[in-house]
Amino acid sequence: MLNVFPATDVALEGFRLTRENPRSVAVWACIRAAYALLVLLLINRFAGDQLTGFLAAIKNVHNLAELSAKAAPLTQMFLALAPVDLALQSVLAAACFRTILGPKGTGRFQLGVGLDELRLFALNALAIMATFVALTVALAFGDVIATVTVSAGPVGALLQAFYSSGVFCLGLYVALRLSLAPALTFALGRFAIRESWTATEGRTLPLAGAYLMAGGLAVLVYVLGLVIGASTEAIDAKAASNWASWGALVSAAWMAGVGELIAIIVTAPGAVASRLFAPRAVDRV
Repeated sequence: MLNVFPATDVALEGFRLTRENPRSVAVWACIRAAYALLVLLLINRFAGDQLTGFLAAIKNVHNLAELSAKAAPLTQMFLALAPVDLALQSVLAAACFRTILGPKGTGRFQLGVGLDELRLFALNALAIMATFVALTVALAFGDVIATVTVSAGPVGALLQAFYSSGVFCLGLYVALRLSLAPALTFALGRFAIRESWTATEGRTLPLAGAYLMAGGLAVLVYVLGLVIGASTEAIDAKAASNWASWGALVSAAWMAGVGELIAIIVTAPGAVASRLFAPRAVDRV
């Protein structure tokens, strides 16, 4: 029985992993950066003008309808790339879990493509679909409440605020209860949604504190990475107006690598928390 939850140690797990496995983390970041460059080159080849127009519209937004019109031609390409991005995310998440939970030595830099990665891909896809359905239902109910209370004045506005707050809190609670599902799915070799719900019972507040600290650290890393990445754009005068210039591409690759470090920071706490809350389940070494 875990009497004291080491929230700070859990939140810092991503930094510990990076310090103890710098080569693996560097390789994971390079893979993410290479993928980002490949995507940008593909977009430049097939939809370069559309993306340029969309980025220009973002900088000079006059109305959302105009922005949506500029984004429409890019939607199909981003949807086509979404499964590839999800697959890459699953491979890198599995490498992170393998480093923390074991078994070690399954491949170079803990990378692999097998059932572990496939299960994480399926779990992530299921989470995205479930989130989409839940948001659709919540928005539909919200529209109904707004229609019913439109003539209720301040009372109606208060009811809508209560509804929005309740939906947000419920979503946050469910996300916390299921936050160990990816790590437990990897550890158990099967979908572990129920196991995550059981393991987090009565532990949502400590988990929320650990995730909040990890999120704050991730924001700091992002800001630092953004400052460094912006320096390449400052060197290349074309970067501000041409996203396909060398400065913009180097900056995008750098931020993609920083994004992988951020992913480790926010993913690793769930793995170490699953070891603390369900030690028998995650003992794969």
